[in-house]
Amino acid sequence: MVSRGAYRFDDPAGEVGIETMLVAAADGPVHQVPLTYRAAPLDDVDEWLVGTTEHSALGRRWVYDGCADPVYAAAVQPAVGRRR
Repeated sequence: MVSRGAYRFDDPAGEVGIETMLVAAADGPVHQVPLTYRAAPLDDVDEWLVGTTEHSALGRRWVYDGCADPVYAAAVQPAVGRRR
């Protein structure tokens, strides 16, 4: 997989890192990988945990598939519009 870029959203509370990575295999299609980074694990969503990482300034972070994180959904929703 090759990184093709990324974009971020801001958590209004300033607690959760919100990022979507753009990746592709060679000349294949680009896939969006939504991720959130948290200072503590979320309750009852262990199956959505991607892993943990160490941030140089913030320390340990729990990385989740953004599709299961309500903060990701709330941040993205204004960008994609509301359903009518």
